[in-house]
Amino acid sequence: SVAGEKENSTEGKIIIIAARQLGNAGLLHYLNQRAIVPDLANRFCQEVDFTLYKKQHTAIGFTNGKGGYELRNPYFKGSSSPKTFRFVDNGSQELQVFEGFFDFLSWLSHFKNDQLTSNFLVLNSLSFFQRAKQTMETHSSIRLWLDRGTAGQACTMHAIKSHPAYEDKSSLYKDFDDLNEWHVHQLKQKQRLYSSNKPSHSKTIKHK
Repeated sequence: SVAGEKENSTEGKIIIIAARQLGNAGLLHYLNQRAIVPDLANRFCQEVDFTLYKKQHTAIGFTNGKGGYELRNPYFKGSSSPKTFRFVDNGSQELQVFEGFFDFLSWLSHFKNDQLTSNFLVLNSLSFFQRAKQTMETHSSIRLWLDRGTAGQACTMHAIKSHPAYEDKSSLYKDFDDLNEWHVHQLKQKQRLYSSNKPSHSKTIKHK
């Protein structure tokens, strides 16, 4: 079948070539736009070279539990096979659950003190929620930081009804699409506040 032929071709498949520490200026700028500091990103992500349709690209790569990558740069959003969720085990009974890794990094940026007192699970796609339930429900407290869209909210409501350990934390960013969008907004507000409170020493120079 034609469909079968397409699946066997590697042309439309993401092939990972190399992974290293983040250093690409474009990717660092992209992290800055998403309000994530490079040191934090480097703890959980890498700079990844990959090919797709015979072209080479570079992106921020976030590995999952099976060695596949979630790949992001300003112009590309995709993932390499195999695709699944990622569980970060710090030996806690408390679990923070995110839809994507930028939400996870935003949480770490915002709640600086709590970084290592929780376990973390990044779904990488809502479609993995069911598959991740067994891992999630070994915890006594499961805090859901899913997107505010219809799918994310429906998934949250369904989970809360199914098990008493689930808790919806998305009201923190209720006016935004997701935790990262809220986090970016918070940082911009702080910067605005800082620049408006900064004493101005500049003198006005009159041009003739």
